[in-house]
Amino acid sequence: MHVPAEPGSERKKKTVAVPSQARVGSPKAIACFDRIRKLELAARLPALFSRKKVAIKTPLPSVDVSVTPPTLPAFRFPLFAVCNLLAGSSSTDPLSKHTMAASKDGSLALPRILCLHGGGVNAEVFELQCRNLVTRLKPYFRLCFVDAPFICEPHPQIVRVYGDYGPFRRWMRWLPEHAEIDDATTVSQIEYQLRLTMEEDDEKGGTGPWVGLLGFSQGAKISASLLFTQQKLGETIGKDAAWTKFRFAVLLAGRAPVVSLDSRVVPVPAGVAAASELSISFQNWPDPRDTDQRIRLPTIHVHGLKDPGLEHHRKLLHLYCEEGTATLVEWDGEHRVPIKAQDVEAVAKEMIALGKKLDLIS
Repeated sequence: MHVPAEPGSERKKKTVAVPSQARVGSPKAIACFDRIRKLELAARLPALFSRKKVAIKTPLPSVDVSVTPPTLPAFRFPLFAVCNLLAGSSSTDPLSKHTMAASKDGSLALPRILCLHGGGVNAEVFELQCRNLVTRLKPYFRLCFVDAPFICEPHPQIVRVYGDYGPFRRWMRWLPEHAEIDDATTVSQIEYQLRLTMEEDDEKGGTGPWVGLLGFSQGAKISASLLFTQQKLGETIGKDAAWTKFRFAVLLAGRAPVVSLDSRVVPVPAGVAAASELSISFQNWPDPRDTDQRIRLPTIHVHGLKDPGLEHHRKLLHLYCEEGTATLVEWDGEHRVPIKAQDVEAVAKEMIALGKKLDLIS
């Protein structure tokens, strides 16, 4: 992965690696799989170049996303790889080499965590921001990064370093200039993106259970909301009502309130926002004595003590999480992902401890 240079220094040309598609089996089975992937890619090329949405295996509701450019596929191929695949070349076909390499990836069977970036960022940038945390957790968890569904302007704080890494994305509205999107569209598009990333990691050979969420800023809000929605559906309909089965969430600079992400959550508790709401204008805060809006699944909250939004991050912890289920990590930073060794270690230590407590890792 290319790591951006520090501001003011010369930047190297950005490169994109050919994604590996992992399958373990006999050489004949691997060769057969490679051939299937070639045919699949050839079928999807028109969509790649026309920027049309590509269908995935998981059927989801048909929604109108005309308010924003369509979501691009999460993978990209260099031109030489596309040419080789269409020509049917086997001697220079990069996929088979990467298939074999990925089959030796020791993280494929580890418990998996979905990682949700903040507003005005994207999965690639968030993975770069989290690179030290990814390295520290590599023996324990496999982290998979998700692109949000809606295109937007880059967050001002990332432009200097990551300004060339667009398009940038958001999970929901947070500024008045963002186009209004109804609840059903917002919810279905978020689910689409989550399922797409999960299916793509399955195709890469990932087999570990999907156990957790890690989100920053708006991604932390969505992560907390996914736990809340999963919990509410389990309580009111049944344990198998939600399509997610997450066990915990790590919320970096997560801002209250939580959001209802399923129309079956009725009645919606006081203090819980709708997915279409402009999040910065929310005022319907719950009474501290209320419990219907509280998340009882384990959460780890990471707060920068110099973050301008710290008050709202503390509301997410104190008003929306059950006492005794949440762990707080504070660090001397602003609104960004911790990158210094001591700060990363503090977060990783709590994640590893929670994983062991839940019998997810040893």
